[in-house]
Amino acid sequence: MGIVLTEKAASEVKRIIADQKIEPEMVLRVGVTGGGCSGFSYALGFDKSFDEKVDAKYEYHGVPVVVDKKSALYLDGTTIDFYEGLEADNSKTYWTAHKTVYDDMVRAPMDLLLAELEPEFGPARLSRPNRDIRFAADKSPYKTNIYASARDGGYVALNAAGLTAAGGRYMMDTAALARYRAGVAADSSGKKVVALVDALRAKGYELNEPELKRVPPPFGQDHPRGDLLRLKQLIYWRSWDAGRWIASAEALERVREAWRDGAALNAWFTKYVGA
Repeated sequence: MGIVLTEKAASEVKRIIADQKIEPEMVLRVGVTGGGCSGFSYALGFDKSFDEKVDAKYEYHGVPVVVDKKSALYLDGTTIDFYEGLEADNSKTYWTAHKTVYDDMVRAPMDLLLAELEPEFGPARLSRPNRDIRFAADKSPYKTNIYASARDGGYVALNAAGLTAAGGRYMMDTAALARYRAGVAADSSGKKVVALVDALRAKGYELNEPELKRVPPPFGQDHPRGDLLRLKQLIYWRSWDAGRWIASAEALERVREAWRDGAALNAWFTKYVGA
């Protein structure tokens, strides 16, 4: 977990409680406040209040610790540690034992991140933790990442490896794919999407490779935009390895930047393919 009080630290907290005659119903509150060279600094203090709607509560070596769930977005390691554990033991036993951690320190911070992005990118849909294993060879019951997609933004995912932000259009149906190909084939709109794709590559984003080996009919094999016509989806993304930056506002800003970088591509899809 991202919030851990060692036995030595707990002993020091107990000493402070005794020396300062702090009331027994007080808890140690951990939070994040504005300020510091990275934009945020950590705050510790004693507090009597606890609201289960906005706070998560833990106990270490006899010391109760409370953190508000919004601060949890910026506290180091929680999501990473949770998914590392789930990868090692993808079982109902592990899940049940860590359900509170998932709810308070994984899902709640992701909900809050999406809430921060919603005014600019619209509402997002968050993934369910359970896998659909009805027709899968792998019967592991739980997903080893948490992800979401926003209507006017893109996709964001977090797992033990790190963070991914993406955008574009995923798995177009037959009608949408036909409109996409018409847009790519037409000279004016086709040149526009080429420029958008080139701009994303220039900024360091990865893009998916064509699913088809040949340009689909009725377009000629020598079509100048044949590589784009051979796509069934058009996705750009950037992934970052897990690190302490995930515990800062930088995670939010990286997602925001990636979605902004894809805004023009989203607009192209809305105009030529449909919402």
